[in-house]
Amino acid sequence: MSRVISVGDMRRLEQAAVNGGDSYAALMKRAGEATFEAFSERFGASAVHVAVLCGSGNNGGDGFVTASLLATRRAVRVSVLLMDGEPTAQPAASVFSELPQEVRKLYLPTEEIASFLDEELSNVSHVVDAVYGIGFHGTLSAAHRETFSWFSKRRCPVLAVDVPSGMNADSGMCDPYMLRPDVTVTFTANKPCAVLESARTLLGETIVASVGIDELLCASYETELIPIDEELVRATMPRRVDDSHKGTYGSLLSVCGSYGMAGAALLAGKAALRSGVGLLHMALPSAIYSLAAGALWEAVYHPLPNGKLGSLDERSLESLGMLAAGKTAVLVGCGLSTHEDTRAMLHAWLPTLSVPAVLDADGLNLMKGHILLLKASEAPLILTPHPAEAARLLDQTTADVERDRMAAVKSLSEQTGAVVVLKGHRTLVASPGGAVYVNETGCSGLATGGSGDVLSGMIASFAAQGVEPLHAALCGVYLHGAAAEMTAARLSETGMMPTDLLEDLACLLSQFEMRE
Repeated sequence: MSRVISVGDMRRLEQAAVNGGDSYAALMKRAGEATFEAFSERFGASAVHVAVLCGSGNNGGDGFVTASLLATRRAVRVSVLLMDGEPTAQPAASVFSELPQEVRKLYLPTEEIASFLDEELSNVSHVVDAVYGIGFHGTLSAAHRETFSWFSKRRCPVLAVDVPSGMNADSGMCDPYMLRPDVTVTFTANKPCAVLESARTLLGETIVASVGIDELLCASYETELIPIDEELVRATMPRRVDDSHKGTYGSLLSVCGSYGMAGAALLAGKAALRSGVGLLHMALPSAIYSLAAGALWEAVYHPLPNGKLGSLDERSLESLGMLAAGKTAVLVGCGLSTHEDTRAMLHAWLPTLSVPAVLDADGLNLMKGHILLLKASEAPLILTPHPAEAARLLDQTTADVERDRMAAVKSLSEQTGAVVVLKGHRTLVASPGGAVYVNETGCSGLATGGSGDVLSGMIASFAAQGVEPLHAALCGVYLHGAAAEMTAARLSETGMMPTDLLEDLACLLSQFEMRE
């Protein structure tokens, strides 16, 4: 367990500190001093010629302060390489203008970069990376890639300021040309990438340095980012007992599917059964009943009236009310459709539920602009959005969500009072209490239609078996990813399909099966 602050919250924290009487210039000065101290402690005795790579933003400003201190306090030869020209915004522009004469300023050219570096920095001994910090997302430019490749080939020790340039501080995703550091000095608190298995080994030694922000203020922006591991899953998985029957393991009502989207309902239903639920009841439009019943024999079917477009509408409300009675969990949304009649049905039915309910796909899309309905629900809710679905609920863009996944998942959980599973690379699970969990299982083979239906079916199955909502989500997310890894090893990440994953899920569960 590690205390971390996301990119969005870090920016809000710094603004709060400035509003409280500090200044961005003072924060930049302290960050540069902390970087200088860390560099001196780790590399001071061997440093001869230090190249400080600076961007045009605040991270570059931290680098200018570091360069000044290296030149004046340690009398080291220092070259500042301006990766994007001179800064124009304050306070970085002021710090740049105050660089001492001892610091040589170099401007990265737009062409013949390697030749320029060969001529100007051939005898460099150490590198300080202050190009992007927490501001990086997307991919590096061609010029930056060529520059980083040149320094990587030199094999000089590298110290990164806050976060290595080329690494997304929230997701841990890296540009392949990222300049890999030996030491990373990060400020105030770890960023999410520091606790992600895929990223933390790329940071080198990590040092968390204070820049003087009040500890009580910092605490209000901290998040507990907790890895979902095998031990946690084993401790919360449903237990099997010899003296049991189908009723022992819960009864799940699935309200999924529409004309043209029967597959989503079937994938979710199969996943729920594979995950151990005792009884699966599938309420679906009459238009797809014969197709579904011929593909999945183990379910109990409840064909309901459908409109002209083959989706459920308000005529099903009375039947759904009776069907939900006695069930231990409900799954809503996989392939349900976003027709207005279906929206009216869901908005009227959801407030009547009291058992745990998993909302996925169209179950979430139908709630766009009506997030207060989720907050007012008496049923314990588990929401399983992908970034676009989360963006619709939050009235943001998908890019906004991806830019700060931590802030998005926390905000959605706070606004709805639900457990929220934000799917994607390193899926995040947020609890209404504020804790955020990160999953480290999975592979690119899950990047195909139907994988999310399997996940929602698994989570709903665990909830129906009596696992409390947060842990049902954690178990589902971890096992879904682990099963995918097994499938990829057998069939390849390119060739695997969600139905293949169900076979490996059964084998995987045998390793976690607990008996009493």
